[in-house]
Amino acid sequence: MEKAAKGRQSNIELLRILAMMGIIIHHITLHCIFIQLTDVNSINQLGNAFFCTPQFYPELWLVDIGAFLGSVGDALFILISGYFLVEKETLHISKTTFKLVSQSLFAAFMVVTINLIYHRAGLSLNDTFLPGIEAMVGPVRTEFFNKSFWYIGYYYCIFIFAAVFLNAFLRKLTRQQYLAFVLALFGIIEFSFSRELISGISGNLSTFIIGVFLFSLGGYIKKYDPFSKIKTWLLPVLIILTFAGICYSTYYSRVLDIERYIRSNSDISYIQSTYVFGIYNILVIINVISVLELFSRIKIKTNRIINFLGSATFMCYLIHDNELFYALWNKYDWIKALCFSPIEYTCNLFSLSLITFLAGVIAFIVFQMINIFIGKIHSK
Repeated sequence: MEKAAKGRQSNIELLRILAMMGIIIHHITLHCIFIQLTDVNSINQLGNAFFCTPQFYPELWLVDIGAFLGSVGDALFILISGYFLVEKETLHISKTTFKLVSQSLFAAFMVVTINLIYHRAGLSLNDTFLPGIEAMVGPVRTEFFNKSFWYIGYYYCIFIFAAVFLNAFLRKLTRQQYLAFVLALFGIIEFSFSRELISGISGNLSTFIIGVFLFSLGGYIKKYDPFSKIKTWLLPVLIILTFAGICYSTYYSRVLDIERYIRSNSDISYIQSTYVFGIYNILVIINVISVLELFSRIKIKTNRIINFLGSATFMCYLIHDNELFYALWNKYDWIKALCFSPIEYTCNLFSLSLITFLAGVIAFIVFQMINIFIGKIHSK
């Protein structure tokens, strides 16, 4: 994502990398593990109805944490952007627009091309465990670019709002006024009535306001360092407590679902509930603030490898969230591994996320090489 032009802080770049890994884990969980866990056709085909008994399984906490990491990662990217960009007097709209569009077009071209190569070679990515997953994008269509990458459009709207209005507005505020503004946005997104009221005006307006809140909060943290008196050892404790809170919340919700199922005397097989956590979730907010504060205190010398990988996270985001990768991820029977070997499940989830991340890095390298080549042609 966009950041300050003068140098990169390796500690924050490392945080970007971890945030991207969390987002990939979330997408594997959302588009593969959730479906294998709850889709009746998938369960019957794989014969992995290991969690279809109305009882609580602690192993499902691993699934809940995987889903939680996506919201944390998404929130971190916006928080980090505000951390670096709020105090900038000028945000280069044309440069950022070109960067986002060019990388998005390249990622779309790469995904479509790989699918077409498989298709022309007579191979199929559709031979997955999960019926109904269509991996082939099909013929090259311009709408594939326009309909994909929702988060990039979300980020872009926040960036434009900051460039045109928000940054200038925040610079005029005193510290107390700035804090009041951030707290007001926080209240709007946290209280269900106000959030639903705004959603009634426009379904995505509340999501946009959440982004403005996180962007403004990141700037406030960088400018005023409001958490400097919090002991460093307390930050990992807060992070762990947020994960514990997620586990408790999902445990309580599943217990209630089980009780309702038993009272209903249903003849239908029990299907476990899954949970996706909104960026506005208070545990997400506490987690991302604690993580950013912790990493801002970590002293790392400038590391070119970390900085390069951090700059590649945007391409990693673009390249992986599509049917091509869903099909590849679904080659693995996640539910069987979760039931019989949670350690294997966790290791494979991390390994596959790392491989996916590296695929994005490779795509970024190719994109950079093309830029260099085009630059040399223009210089002649």
